[in-house]
Amino acid sequence: RDHHRVVLLTGKLQTLNPKAVLERGYAIVWNAAGKAIHDPEDFSAGLGIRVEVATGEIDCTVNEVTRK
Repeated sequence: RDHHRVVLLTGKLQTLNPKAVLERGYAIVWNAAGKAIHDPEDFSAGLGIRVEVATGEIDCTVNEVTRK
């Protein structure tokens, strides 16, 4: 019974693990200060960002921001 609960909780933790999210094709965008950013208000043309994907990181510069 306890073993079953541990297995269920482990599965839930793995699902929430940011690295597991990256494995599903998502990315995390970081600013120069190392803070994850997600709101277009936090971006501006010329901003240097780092994009983290499952297998590495990409250094980028924002060219344009489109807000919806």
